[in-house]
Amino acid sequence: MSRWTSLVARTRGLATHLLSESALRNIESCVTLRSLATRLVESGYPVPEPESTSTPADIELACRRIAAARIGVLERWALGEGDLLLPFTLAEDMRSIRTLIRGAVGSGGVSADARVRGLIPTARLPVRALAHLAGIDDPIAIGATLVAWRHPLARAVTADQLREPDLLRLDCRLLDAWARASMKVAQQHGLRSIRRYVVETIDVANAVTARLLAEQRSDVEPAELFVQGGARIAVADLVAAAASHDVERIAARVRLTGPDAVLETALSAALLHFENDLLVARIAAARRESRRDPLDPAVVALFFLRLRAEQGRIIRAAWSCALGAGHAAA
Repeated sequence: MSRWTSLVARTRGLATHLLSESALRNIESCVTLRSLATRLVESGYPVPEPESTSTPADIELACRRIAAARIGVLERWALGEGDLLLPFTLAEDMRSIRTLIRGAVGSGGVSADARVRGLIPTARLPVRALAHLAGIDDPIAIGATLVAWRHPLARAVTADQLREPDLLRLDCRLLDAWARASMKVAQQHGLRSIRRYVVETIDVANAVTARLLAEQRSDVEPAELFVQGGARIAVADLVAAAASHDVERIAARVRLTGPDAVLETALSAALLHFENDLLVARIAAARRESRRDPLDPAVVALFFLRLRAEQGRIIRAAWSCALGAGHAAA
């Protein structure tokens, strides 16, 4: 059994520790933090006992530590070839860096705790590193810290690029850096499924950019925001979205020309809806791929997508309870 096959098989086992849909719905129905913490414990989710969980920040920190521990298990299972997981762990780092820089740009009212909300720690950006970066109010200093740490995405956030940061351009640079590093892993290990995952991720990101260009005016040329490497969304789609402020036509074209109905759903969600819809669609796509081949890398992609969705739903439920907006209260 190859190292990759062994990692995928073990990932299937680790995925059994993720919460089921019914368990997540029960958690989301809670009205108080105490009842939420109790249900988490009853579901086997290793948060502190309800007596020591007094704030949503306590739940958040526990969630981040649990995510870090689970990713750490996968990295140990990679048997010294941690780069096998790089396309997935680096994707979490990409989201974290993007969020932290946005928090620093709008530092007037964004606390350090708020900046790390929902972020998933990795070996390259563990809990303490995320907390440290969240305490920095200068985007250039965040970039310099990543350079000093030799983070693989540091070249996308240099001082020149962060002096007057354009957040859309920043997203594209981070995505391009992630895609190049991930494609290198796919080529080194001959993993066509990883290549497909990267291509689909680029397509989805370009679809999100098209939606943003349709929704708001930008002085940036659409071509400058297009990330190369996708297969379904073309630079002409971004140009059309910016000119017409209409993404319905692009979504219709994707549905008509796409060979994979589940991927079409993900692209349509990216074009027409919000990130939660997109995450649900990508989970459906990865689940379908994992059923086609039980040892396909889609199993690992599915694990990371479900982990992110689980974290987000628990954290949102905790803050809803704290703000008196729990299910029963509504």
